[in-house]
Amino acid sequence: MVLVLDPQYVPTRQVFTDTIIHDIYLQVKEDVNACLHLTYKFALTTNSCTSRATESYVRVTACFISLHWKLQSYVCKHRLYLSHTGANNVAVLLSAFNEWEILSNPPLVTENASNKVVASSEAGCNPHICCYAQTLNLAAQKYLLH
Repeated sequence: MVLVLDPQYVPTRQVFTDTIIHDIYLQVKEDVNACLHLTYKFALTTNSCTSRATESYVRVTACFISLHWKLQSYVCKHRLYLSHTGANNVAVLLSAFNEWEILSNPPLVTENASNKVVASSEAGCNPHICCYAQTLNLAAQKYLLH
């Protein structure tokens, strides 16, 4: 998508946020949806964090191998306005499934936290795989502390 602007016209910040960026988002979303529906299989990953300003974030990312054998990943959802409970994580996952037209039972890779296990189960993600690197890190830390 190429943005062509009249040199005599300088759009306002409001035009950028309400129109131009929104139109670009819709085009990118359409392209990503097309990629997701063309792929044979994909998996989702999700992780959570809290900013220094104590804002909660949950990222849901779709990952797959393209028809040209290139790894692709797209962030489908990002931001949680509530705490990181299992129920709130379920709501984020289901919202992402709905918004991106993801069919039921997608595979999901998450952190090892209990809220992610609950969210995966209640959202119907199958299989649910806990992050191996985090598991290995937790085991190493436990070993080193004893």
